[in-house]
Amino acid sequence: MTVLDVRADSAVTAPVRDGVEVLEVMPAALVSGFPSEGAWSEVVDESGDVVAAGWFSIDADVSTPESGRVVLVSPQLAVPGRKLLSAWAGSVRPSEVRAAAVAPGCAPVWFGQYVSPVHEAQRVVVQLEAEREKCAVLERAQGESVRKHQEWIENLNDLAIEWADDNSLCEQFDRFMEENGLRGRERDQEVEVTVTATMTVAVRGVSQRDAEERIDSDDIREHISGHLSYLDFDYALAD
Repeated sequence: MTVLDVRADSAVTAPVRDGVEVLEVMPAALVSGFPSEGAWSEVVDESGDVVAAGWFSIDADVSTPESGRVVLVSPQLAVPGRKLLSAWAGSVRPSEVRAAAVAPGCAPVWFGQYVSPVHEAQRVVVQLEAEREKCAVLERAQGESVRKHQEWIENLNDLAIEWADDNSLCEQFDRFMEENGLRGRERDQEVEVTVTATMTVAVRGVSQRDAEERIDSDDIREHISGHLSYLDFDYALAD
């Protein structure tokens, strides 16, 4: 059995010996339904695939038997560099945590001291997420309030316009509304118009008369599409 000796300058493996203490007996589980502190465990997804593995720890202060805020710590013995440990943190249900079939050894006695600040950092993350969600809910509520208020103003504006028309106060009403930054009776309206246009279209032919006889609606559509594509045309071309 091997353990991680964190007193070395880099990650090493060494047999259990005097001076390297490990947890020989697992403590009782802090939250019912979850593994004991320091037990090598795996977090799995809905398909049963392993998401993370490591020595298990749960934040009992913010966890329940139905949902736990957990940390899995694993030694990085095979990874070059000075990073000795990696930590995975998240919220899981008891059914998503299981004992691992293979473990690198018992958790070191300093395991509890290592995961304590990790749990504290995760509490801050959870609090920030909760505050962010509160702000989002408040922003949505404010937006809905503004929308309803604007809708109320528009409805009141429509009733005022109708009243002004019924009482022959058109000019006075429009002047009053304009002075107070409100909508008068005038507004943008869609008007359909018919436009007759004269344009020059290039058509191949042996003479001017020949070209005039050859031109058809397809030539005109092609010319309009190529030169006036930014306009919305309702084609109604005479033969």
